[in-house]
Amino acid sequence: MTRPEIINSVKLILQTYSDDLDYELVDELIQFRELNEIVFPESISKIVDPQSQLKYLRNMDIHQTFPNIEILLQIYLTMPCTHCSSERSFSTLKRIKTRLRSCMTQERLDGLSLLTIESDVTSSLNFESVIKTFAEKKARKKSF
Repeated sequence: MTRPEIINSVKLILQTYSDDLDYELVDELIQFRELNEIVFPESISKIVDPQSQLKYLRNMDIHQTFPNIEILLQIYLTMPCTHCSSERSFSTLKRIKTRLRSCMTQERLDGLSLLTIESDVTSSLNFESVIKTFAEKKARKKSF
């Protein structure tokens, strides 16, 4: 992308995310592109997908140099890929918030939703260690 194309794209992004990002994103994008050209001279396409770019920023410990790019990548990666993804989340919410559990706090509802949506991660947890950790933190007696 040329500099004018980057400027136009950033203007469009800032219309939506002006609370999260600032106009310095233009300079950060240009510098990040130049950094990639230096680090990967044979091919810039080595870190094309956003998740790899975010990992690259954090692994190289340059996420503080490019804070707007990090925020932009986080926003992009947390958006549902399609309308169906968000619909599935809402149908999951319907299953969680039944008539019997209609008066729970937002924090608890968020936690239950996250556990249900991320069921593949939840199923791989060792519940014995989770219970033990919880019991140690909530115990009224001090362990010696």
